[in-house]
Amino acid sequence: MKREYGALALLTLLMLTALWSIRRTDFLTEQIALCLERSERALEREDANTALAALDGALELWREQRNYVSVFLRHSDVDSVSDAFFTLREKLLDRDAAGIAGAFSQLRYRLETVDAMEHISLAAVF
Repeated sequence: MKREYGALALLTLLMLTALWSIRRTDFLTEQIALCLERSERALEREDANTALAALDGALELWREQRNYVSVFLRHSDVDSVSDAFFTLREKLLDRDAAGIAGAFSQLRYRLETVDAMEHISLAAVF
């Protein structure tokens, strides 16, 4: 009977850790999305400096979680999000109006993909 309790405790710990990881990823992507919205709104007002500062804030949030995302997310996903950040930052610095909207979309897509892949679904189980 002790083995069953031990197995149940381990299973409970694993499930709680998985739920914590999902929530942490949700929180991270939500915070980054808010920074991206601020950046886009600043661009609409033609305030490039504020837009760049908001993007840098989002990038800093991503960098602060480097250890977490490197352990819990696929490395290819981490790389694609990082690449999308730097592509967008480059477009903002170059004032490439034609490419900025696409770069914002690409970064949002990468973040949504990372977040969605962390959630529990039947497709992930079977």
